[in-house]
Amino acid sequence: MSSNARTRSASAGGFTMLSRRALSYITWATMPPLRDSRTISTLCSATVRSLLSAGRKSAGRFRPCTFSRNTARTSVQRGFVVPDTLLAPDLSGYKLYDPSDPFEDYVGPIYYQRQNDGIHCVMPTQERHANGGGVLHGGVLLTFADYALCSAAGYAASGGQMPGSFAMTLSLTVQFLAGGQIGPAIESMGEATQVTGRLAFVRGSVTQQGRRLATYSGVCRHVARDKAMGRRNDSGLAVVPGGTRPPGPPADVPLPEGYAPVLRPSPFTTLLGPTFYRQAGDQVHVLQPTFPYMQNSGASFHGGMLMTFADNALCTSITANTGKAPYTATFSAEFLAGSSTLGVPLESTVDLARVTRSLGFTTGLVTQGGKKLLSYSASVALKDWDGAKRAGSAA
Repeated sequence: MSSNARTRSASAGGFTMLSRRALSYITWATMPPLRDSRTISTLCSATVRSLLSAGRKSAGRFRPCTFSRNTARTSVQRGFVVPDTLLAPDLSGYKLYDPSDPFEDYVGPIYYQRQNDGIHCVMPTQERHANGGGVLHGGVLLTFADYALCSAAGYAASGGQMPGSFAMTLSLTVQFLAGGQIGPAIESMGEATQVTGRLAFVRGSVTQQGRRLATYSGVCRHVARDKAMGRRNDSGLAVVPGGTRPPGPPADVPLPEGYAPVLRPSPFTTLLGPTFYRQAGDQVHVLQPTFPYMQNSGASFHGGMLMTFADNALCTSITANTGKAPYTATFSAEFLAGSSTLGVPLESTVDLARVTRSLGFTTGLVTQGGKKLLSYSASVALKDWDGAKRAGSAA
């Protein structure tokens, strides 16, 4: 983006202060895989009105801020200064949560540091975090956004103490703005916009070297950390100070009868374990065996794991039905229940609400043994696989 276009919206979604023309320009400038005029036009006409409408209904007005080419970029939200980048991250002052979180330790590690204005979160990126196109997988951004959301919620609910209250995500919406590189760390510092007796409302951005990759907003329920850790102890999950290194999936996971391996696996989905699908007509059913590394610090399945599975399921469904390469643009999740049951697979049947030549709109449920764990919806841009390979990015 040129220096005369540095003015940004300070809302969490980044859309509420922008005109359609400005949004189209930003999308065109920051999402190389979608630099197709028909795709951009369709995406704007299909989604911008609803995003702007939702933004007008949100509480409060936010002041945009401008940036000089010669200064480090920050986002100002009602006087709340959020660093957008660590140009040379020094993690010596950062910590892992203690007791540790198996899933975050397995896919990360992810670090935090208490600062004057909140909790700054950092995640180094590696080749194993890539999608099929060689850029950061959407599930990595979903997991990191969930981490930053809960960190900000727990910190705010505890009056600035760390470790804060244990925060359980109730809902989370992520808007993907640009593809992330492999190598540089991703960062975030969420802002708690409202804290009540049991809930915390948070918004923020995920950035990489000063470039905004995604925005997020969500709601957490905060509970006493001792109570949450008591559930963990009851489940038999070990408390390991300084971080765990849980083993990955076994090499001999059997293929379920009637299923096939998921289409076009990526390094990150391979890291999370084998996934299988079955198609009957336009209905695609996806399942994934469960293992201990998928749990959070409270001994339930981690929100990042559930959302990554959902994203994998909807992309598998779209690819199976359209033959197109999917690029998730927006993803919303509502967490319905927790589960600590291992050995029973996660399952999802995706509803393709509408599919056009360049867009897909999906909804679905993640279940386990008939228990509803997660409800999700997403809007997805579609491209030809040859074009996606040339662009160097896939969903």
